[in-house]
Parts: sequence; structure tokens; C-alpha cells
Amino acid sequence: MRTLSLSTLLLSLALGLAQAHAADAAAPTSPAPAVAGDAKPAEAKPLASWSTGDGTIAGAAATSGAPIASGVALAAGAAKPATVQLLTAPGSVVVLGAGAGFSLTTEAVADGKEALIINLESGAIQVHIASKGDYESVHVRGAAIDVRVTGTLFVVERVKRDSDYIALVQGKVKVSLRKEVADSLHKQGEVELITRQGVGGSTSGGLGAVESISSRPQLSSASHSTVREQALGESDDGHWNQDAAAAELGLSLSMADGEDALGTENGGLTHFDTGISDGLVDSLTDHIGTQVFDSLEGPTGLSSQVLDNLSGVGAGELPGPPPPPPR
Repeated sequence: MRTLSLSTLLLSLALGLAQAHAADAAAPTSPAPAVAGDAKPAEAKPLASWSTGDGTIAGAAATSGAPIASGVALAAGAAKPATVQLLTAPGSVVVLGAGAGFSLTTEAVADGKEALIINLESGAIQVHIASKGDYESVHVRGAAIDVRVTGTLFVVERVKRDSDYIALVQGKVKVSLRKEVADSLHKQGEVELITRQGVGGSTSGGLGAVESISSRPQLSSASHSTVREQALGESDDGHWNQDAAAAELGLSLSMADGEDALGTENGGLTHFDTGISDGLVDSLTDHIGTQVFDSLEGPTGLSSQVLDNLSGVGAGELPGPPPPPPR
């Protein structure tokens, strides 16, 4: 029997280990099992987009169409108003007065739904809610007040760090104190505003008295008074159908008198601006009415024809006397 030397055995063992290592290196490796939490969360859907005007998004210059995520600070430039489109509340627009700032967030409410929150940080904004989308409700929160809206148009201003004022142009809103303010003041309750009413609130005094407003507050660069001063100021017609900020930005956001924020009136009939003067409309209406009356009531009109057919005589003819009774 042949005896192997120790050195030969060690050499054989080393060669075997080297070959095994090479085979392992060449074999394909299976991916490591996924660990819960490794997957990147889906990117949050933007809540709004910048529309027109100068301003900033998170401190950077805003550009038209730029997406706006939850919690991001927005601000209009110091000279002119700007507009933001609410993507998750279709058709809804926020107009920022010069220097105004706000952010958008959502919060969970009952039945798994969410509420959209417009957090007003400074200045005045005009809010036009045309649709709630999938939200249970839409709120505007200032320093002291919480405005719950559905379909309406209003202007709200954070006057100071501790007070706000809302002027309702069209629709209805419910105004209450923010929960933390109400708890601090031990004051609860809310008020409902109807068209052309306003109310203020502060962190020290709570909600004020509801006021009738006589004019629509404007957020154009030429407007230098507070929202309340404009709302209570004297005006010939109130300028209810004018939107100076929208006109300055080349937009058309105004509503006709009698409409709600959905652009409807008379039970939901859409309003169209025909561009025809009221005088011309009245004249056309009178003319058409006269023609219809003549066609019905004239000598050869429909009414006469019906009577003729029933009586068997021509228009204007009187029937002869009945024949004498038989003898």
C-alpha cells in the first residue's frame, strides 16, 4: 500500500478547497429576500398647482404649472396678486392678494375620508370652491377662525397674528373658532353666514357679531384697505360681479349676481353671459310677445280658427236663427 506524504495531502486539500471556492463564485446568486419597509412609499399626489402671478413655493420662485405638495408654504409676490388651482377639488381656485401666504394640508375625518385644509398664514385670499372632489369638507383656517365651506365664494384675511375676518360674497359658510382657541377661551359654537355677510374673530375675544356687508372686497394691487374696511365701505352697486384681481391677471373668475359658486342659479341652470344689453332683451321680449298674442287673438288667429271649426261659420259671421218647430 502506497503511503502519501503529509505535504502531498496538504497540497491536495488546498487544491480541492480552491476548486470549490471557484465553483461557488461562478454560480448565480439568488437575490436577498425583501424586508418589510424596504420599498419606497408612493409619491404623494400634489394638492394644487401654481397658476398665474409671481410668488414662491417653499421659498423658490414659482412657475406656472408647478405642483404644490401638502404642507409646502406658498406666497404671492409683494406687488401683485397670484392664483393657485386646487387639483383635488376640481374647478376650485384660490386668489392670493399681494404678499399673502398659505399652505395646504389634509386631515382624516370620519368614515375614512379626508378634509382639505387651507392654512392662511398671512394676508388676504379669495377662495372659490366649485367642487369638494373626494373630500368630506374643505376648511380655511386663520389665526382664530375655522371656515367650513362646500360651494361658495368668499374673501378671508388674516388681519394680524391673532385675528381674522371673512366676507362672504356668495353661498353659505359655517364659521367657528379653531378648536384650540375655543378650548382656551371656553367658547364654543358657530355661526352660519349667508350671501353678503361677514364676521371677524380673534384668539383673545372669540367670534364677533355677524355684519351685513355692502361691497365686495377686492384683492388687486390697487386695493390697500383691509377686507373688512372694503366690505363695510360705501358703494353705489357693491361691485359684486367684479373681480379686480382676476382682471389684473387676465382671468375670468367673477360670478353673475344671483349665482352660487358653482355658476348656477334658478335650480341649477347654468348662467351664460350673452353680451346683449338688458334694454335690447326687453325690446325683443315685447316684440315676440306681441307677435304671439296677434297670432292667437287676431281675426285670422288660432283662437278664431278653433271657434270657426267648432261653429262651422266663418270669422265674424253670426249664425242664422234656428228653424221653426214642426207642426
